[in-house]
Amino acid sequence: MEPKSPAKTGLQESSTKVSNDLDKALDALEGPGVIEVREVGGKTRVEVVESDRLGVRVRGVHVGHNARDMRRVAEVLPDRIHALPGKLMPVEVAPILGGATLRTRPEDMRRERFFEVKVREDGTDIRRYQISAGERKSKEWTLTREQLHDLVDEVRRPIDDE
Repeated sequence: MEPKSPAKTGLQESSTKVSNDLDKALDALEGPGVIEVREVGGKTRVEVVESDRLGVRVRGVHVGHNARDMRRVAEVLPDRIHALPGKLMPVEVAPILGGATLRTRPEDMRRERFFEVKVREDGTDIRRYQISAGERKSKEWTLTREQLHDLVDEVRRPIDDE
């Protein structure tokens, strides 16, 4: 068996702690609301519509993290994020404005619904939208708790790991 590197072991322990903290916060929530879990690189905030022991319906997810190179983020995140349906692609990378925007590829959109991932230096926001009558409207989406854990981990993991 291959020995684990201290950096990878620490990251796995941190990921497990955040997952456990997310589950505790979801279990404590009664009805819709916002949960926040503090971690080393920032805080994770989830706008919860409803939750049960298996899954969660959300309006948005914010994952705090340390500053990032936006060009590198636009290269790495589309291949790293598997917890959302469909594949993401960069649509705007503007380091001078301090951000990058990724969206579901047009060929992966279903019923004019798509995900948008906005990356700023201090955090990443994930939301789902639907085009209706020419307008973009925010839509809730459902994930298992494991998918939520994976999404948070995929986004908060340092970009240098790729």
